Amino acid sequence: ICRILSVSRDDFRNMPKTKLERFYAELGEMLLDYPRLALYIPFYILEMPTNLFKETYLKVWRACCAMSDTREEYRIGDYYEPEASVGEPDHVVKAMHLLPWLVKYDYLDEQKLLKLASKYKNDEGIAIWGMLDGAIAAEKMGIIRKELLNKLKEVAKGAKSTRPERPKLIKITTKRQKWLDNYANNYGIDPRVFKLRNPAGPYNKNINPDEISVDIAVPEYEHLILQGSRLKGYSRPDSDYDYFIYDDRNNKMYSYEKDAGRRELNYLSEKLELMSHLILLGAWLGDDGEIATRAQYKAAKRYYGMGKMSQAVALFSIERTTVLCRLMQKGFPCAYPDASRETIDLRSIDGDSAFYDDRFRSIATEICIKYNYLGRRIDLAVWKKALAYTIPPMVS
Repeated sequence: ICRILSVSRDDFRNMPKTKLERFYAELGEMLLDYPRLALYIPFYILEMPTNLFKETYLKVWRACCAMSDTREEYRIGDYYEPEASVGEPDHVVKAMHLLPWLVKYDYLDEQKLLKLASKYKNDEGIAIWGMLDGAIAAEKMGIIRKELLNKLKEVAKGAKSTRPERPKLIKITTKRQKWLDNYANNYGIDPRVFKLRNPAGPYNKNINPDEISVDIAVPEYEHLILQGSRLKGYSRPDSDYDYFIYDDRNNKMYSYEKDAGRRELNYLSEKLELMSHLILLGAWLGDDGEIATRAQYKAAKRYYGMGKMSQAVALFSIERTTVLCRLMQKGFPCAYPDASRETIDLRSIDGDSAFYDDRFRSIATEICIKYNYLGRRIDLAVWKKALAYTIPPMVS
């Protein structure tokens, strides 16, 4: 599937029918294993599917309409610190923002949209408001009629839920001012020379052992793990390596810095699902490879021993750290500063978010397939319940 995703649109459209049928069959199976993959599949892939794939995609998409994300995950990552704001991050049903393409490629028609709107109007959830976002964009793009948009707006007026609001900023913290300065200066990245290095993996190709300068003695039950933008392939030339220490006796996780030493990350140590991206995707360092391998195996067994609900949250945690955090908001825009047509069309929803850029979506799809497909199917009902209203660990 990843090999086929790497070809051009024209080459994809000209592939033999049997090859395309196999591609859609395998992609459909992966959607059932990781339903949030539906959020990232390149739009041209949706254009000429098999009937079975279209049916599977819609089934999974409806499940995603019961999951919420924080809106800023898809914009510029501009979270207000809890001590500087009133309220929590505004949530959104991101699946609904795909509505223009689902209508364009005949996954949904006018009658289905009105039926869905009536259904979501009576829910406690916020899907109706994401639907309205998508419908407004679709009308601007000439995909749906103004009359239909007006009907959807009328339905939304009677919604049980209220439209989520952005929290109110009450002061500028030192941390926030630094973030604003970095953002204004493009994080010090020169887009003329910036290159993504294997952003879809394998991540080990991004590691230069000669540059790893940490030298810390740890007992056999503690393990040094490398993470961060260096490993993921979207770092600046002067970016640091991010190190963590994992204690496999008690499942505790520590950050490590040369100057500050170690610091326990309580919010990670308390929940294995929140540290899963470090355990399952981090580069485990050490001179004795056998010890590191045994430790990884032990940690992975803990993951597979979790309940399905926790596993869903763990996979979501992996998605956040690989697809959303920094890659969407920093790495990709620096490598591809030209906004896609799709991005421009949906600026009313997400500003200049790369979420609608098929170049980004191809990378994101590959990441989900390589790192979120762990061979254990979780029911769609469990997914919907697990992510119905999820506040990111960095905020909570």
